Amino acid sequence: VPQHLVFSSLHGLVVMDCQEPVTGRRTGQLVLDYLTDAVLSHKTNLMGRPHVVPDSSLVVTVDTLYHVKIVVQKVTDHGLEYVYDVITTLNVSDVTFFPSRLTHSYDLYAASTDKDDIFFLELHTGKVEMITGVGKAMPPELAEWSNTNRAIVSAGVFGHYMVSPSEAAIFVINGETRTVNCEI
Repeated sequence: VPQHLVFSSLHGLVVMDCQEPVTGRRTGQLVLDYLTDAVLSHKTNLMGRPHVVPDSSLVVTVDTLYHVKIVVQKVTDHGLEYVYDVITTLNVSDVTFFPSRLTHSYDLYAASTDKDDIFFLELHTGKVEMITGVGKAMPPELAEWSNTNRAIVSAGVFGHYMVSPSEAAIFVINGETRTVNCEI
């Protein structure tokens, strides 16, 4: 049973995070061809929520079960090709993509469930940075309807900023300089 599902318009791939319906045991990532319904791959050791960058060139899977592991895969005409993975101690609440300063693709920003940090991952190189001083997240038990306790949202292709709420304020983050712009 699919738990999370994303679509890559590049090569028409459907990427699913699956689990068994009765036991709830995680069964891994399934990749389908959208046009033919053919199974391109079933990676039983790759768990977690998949995300597709806005240009559909990469699939980023965030596994938060035992530790936080971020797996980056390139979208190709024959499926997904493993590029690299990053393991972090930061408990990820939400992710967003922001236009890269180095390439014509995107970088990943992840908000923490329990720290005052934003995690930055340069998807092209695998370089990791932390943006500190972004306020404490609200307690997880206050998040309703399966929402995260700390969202992060990008302004999109033509914007320079992202926003993320904390327990007592909204933080505006400059995605180009990777700094906190202001606190409201």
